[in-house]
Amino acid sequence: MKTIKPMGPVEWGLLLILSVLWGASFFFGKVALAELQPFSIVLCRVALAAVALNLDSAVERGCRVQLLGSNAIVQKRGLTRWVS
Repeated sequence: MKTIKPMGPVEWGLLLILSVLWGASFFFGKVALAELQPFSIVLCRVALAAVALNLDSAVERGCRVQLLGSNAIVQKRGLTRWVS
C-alpha cells in the first residue's frame, strides 16, 4: 500500500496561489459585468481562448509564429500564411 505524504510549504503555497487566481476570476467577472454588456464579455473570452488555442496548436505542430501588429505570419515547412 502506498503511503500519503503530508503537504509541505511548497504545496500549500501552490494551493494558495491557485485559490487566489480561481477566486479572482469571479471577482473580475462581477466587476466586468458592472461595466460591460454580457455579450461583450463572452465575445472577448471566446476570442482570447481561440487565439490562445490556435497559438498552442501552431506551436505543437512545429510552426513558427511571428506577431506583426494585428496580423500574424505562420510559417511551416517553407509555406507562409497570413492569419488576421
